[in-house]
Amino acid sequence: MTDVAAVDLRLRIEHRVGRLLGETAPSPFIRILTGAEESDLLLKALKAAVEFDIYWSNEYFYQWLGGEASASVNDWLRNLLQPPKLREEITVEGHQLHIVERPFVPADARLASLRAFAIDMQMPGAGVAYARVLAKQGAYVEALAIARKNLETTRARETDAAAQARANPSNGAAGPRSAPRQYELHVIENQIFALERVIAGKTVFRALKRYLGDDDGYLKARTCHMPFERIDIQENGNCAVCCAQWMPRFSTGNVLSDGVSALDVFRNDRSAAARQSMLDGSFKFCDLVKCPVFANEALPTKEAALVFGENTRNGVQRGAVKHEYPSYVLLAFDQSCNLSCPSCRSHVITEKMDMQTRKEELIGTSIAPLLRQARVLHINPAGEIFVSRPLRRLLSKLNPTDYPNLKLNIISNGMLLNQREWDKFPGIHGMIDSIRISTDAATKPTFEKLRRGGRWEIFYENLKFLAGLKDRGEINEFKLSFTYQVDNFREMPAFVDMCRELSPHAVTIFEKLENWGTFKPEDYKHMAVHKMDHPLHEEFLAIISQPKMAVVPRRLYADYSGFL
Repeated sequence: MTDVAAVDLRLRIEHRVGRLLGETAPSPFIRILTGAEESDLLLKALKAAVEFDIYWSNEYFYQWLGGEASASVNDWLRNLLQPPKLREEITVEGHQLHIVERPFVPADARLASLRAFAIDMQMPGAGVAYARVLAKQGAYVEALAIARKNLETTRARETDAAAQARANPSNGAAGPRSAPRQYELHVIENQIFALERVIAGKTVFRALKRYLGDDDGYLKARTCHMPFERIDIQENGNCAVCCAQWMPRFSTGNVLSDGVSALDVFRNDRSAAARQSMLDGSFKFCDLVKCPVFANEALPTKEAALVFGENTRNGVQRGAVKHEYPSYVLLAFDQSCNLSCPSCRSHVITEKMDMQTRKEELIGTSIAPLLRQARVLHINPAGEIFVSRPLRRLLSKLNPTDYPNLKLNIISNGMLLNQREWDKFPGIHGMIDSIRISTDAATKPTFEKLRRGGRWEIFYENLKFLAGLKDRGEINEFKLSFTYQVDNFREMPAFVDMCRELSPHAVTIFEKLENWGTFKPEDYKHMAVHKMDHPLHEEFLAIISQPKMAVVPRRLYADYSGFL
């Protein structure tokens, strides 16, 4: 008889004995047994599940399995003689549960319940916890099957809930529970990534190992300063406290539609929740696979992070999650661009005049107050800064007198940034910390294919001009970035050489291709050479394993270390 079958048989015997002693569980409630000492953990897991919080639901379910593994004769006698206690009634994912305390419930019985939560009741956090249990036992293939099914059913449940909300918009009650159902799907995706790598015999970076069994405390000892110091304002007005792709589907507010200022958003409860996740070790809003800080194992300890700013120090030392001003402002503020790179968009985008006017007004009313307190302004990864009317006007107003502590990091496609354009903005000449140019190629044919609308000869002349600014000390850093994919990954070593030829001080950046909604899933799968199931993945690994591709601080930055 299998362990699960033995547990099921024992539970049926207990249930029958319990009925003789007068125990009942009124229909339609499902009775869940838990030991008195573990009941708080179970309730925390279930209440997190009610809030669609996959991370904490998983973590509390996993902790609930702890404790003594087997029962003594006295334990069984106490279970039979002492009446059970109804601890709480709770409804989770449509299942009405009675949480019933017994003096003792052994670990194998709790495991059988966890399996029911994960498979029969399809609770996402329970699915993650159950896959962790299997992975800890070395049953990686079975764990992967559970995780993949978990992702499939959770996505379907979210889609169904959204469809029902659209069909019955008046059914939702006012308040937080009327918000659309949205799970932290990246938690399940991260677990799948870890399981796939361990099955393939690949290394799994440290932060992900908590989804393969016990949490070793690695992340609890660390933090990220970004949510404490930063606010991002995106082209649609959504705000975040880190890169949107690294905290997927997590918005802290909207400065265009919510009637609030950027400072209001920086100070609100959503922003505070993100900071709390940096202190409690959950990092539950973070996609550990997409964020290169985790993959490169570069996340600082809490003590080391104290140097990043006053907000971070107050967070780490005093637990503060509400702060007055950000020190870092990122404006991904305008999608307007003179190019239509296939990795980003299907056509040239120019924002409508009324939206440009609204954004100009927003700069004056909401963004300028941030900049007077900030140390860094980072612009514009959503489009081309020198095409954007609102951002050009912002640049024309910046100067060291009015903004004495502010430094600028500029991202551009480089096609317009020549000597003539540079001279139009004299106020920022002493304020530039870095200029980063998106390149994606080391040859003319690849460049003009992937930077659609660009011309190599003009582009390369502009690169030489910018390299000269760096070499003369007029800017602090000159960076060139390369988004690798199937059409250009073989040029990665040549790109390193090109950067070094332009300037011995140039910083080379490699980042994997992301799907911003530009590609159909099958097209992205064809292009994403960094994925393990890509037919050219081994060739890609051979290229990034070359000595010249090694990460070197302030010389070469890459997000591919986690793939090696």
